[in-house]
Amino acid sequence: MTPVTNPTNEAEELYYRALVRTRVIVELTLGVVKNCFRCIHRFGGELQYTPLRSAKIEDDSESAKHRGRRAEEKQRRQLLQDLLSVSDTS
Repeated sequence: MTPVTNPTNEAEELYYRALVRTRVIVELTLGVVKNCFRCIHRFGGELQYTPLRSAKIEDDSESAKHRGRRAEEKQRRQLLQDLLSVSDTS
C-alpha cells in the first residue's frame, strides 16, 4: 500500500493514519519474530546450534515436559486417594 505523503482531505488523513498504525504493528511483530528466530536477522544471522544439537535440545525438553506431567499426575492421584480416605473415615 502506498502512503499519502501530504493528505489533503479527511479521507486521505484517515487512510494515512490507519496505514501508519498498521505498519507499526507489522514492523513490531517482525521484530519479535526476528528476535525469536535470530537466524533470519539481516545482520549476520546464523544458527546457534547444529541441526543435530537442536534436535537433542528439543528431545530433552520434551522429556522434561513429560516427566513434569507424570509428576503432576502422581500428585493428583495421591491427593484424590487422601481425600477418599478422609471421606471413608468420616
